Amino acid sequence: MRDDLDTVATFLQLHEAQLTLLRLTSAGVEATLADSGIVGAHPFLANAVGGVKLQVPKEQAARARALLAETAAAPDGTACMSCGAAMAEAETRCAACGWSYLEE
Repeated sequence: MRDDLDTVATFLQLHEAQLTLLRLTSAGVEATLADSGIVGAHPFLANAVGGVKLQVPKEQAARARALLAETAAAPDGTACMSCGAAMAEAETRCAACGWSYLEE
């Protein structure tokens, strides 16, 4: 494991780790996943290896944690897949960035 990286989150589900990785990288944070290969190939080993670790360079860890906190703070747990802003469950377009999950 590289000592210049900080683990900012862990996941037992690979798809959750991948979505969060995309969220951070789209916001300009360099990020990588550790143990994604073993969990992807053998999901039942997720607990044994401590889950999939989302890691960022130490100098970007505070920003990454802030972005993760913003996403987690969505009132009903729904957040924009593009910018992470809170969205109501019934909304189809993000008021902050204009992203929509509907096909144009």
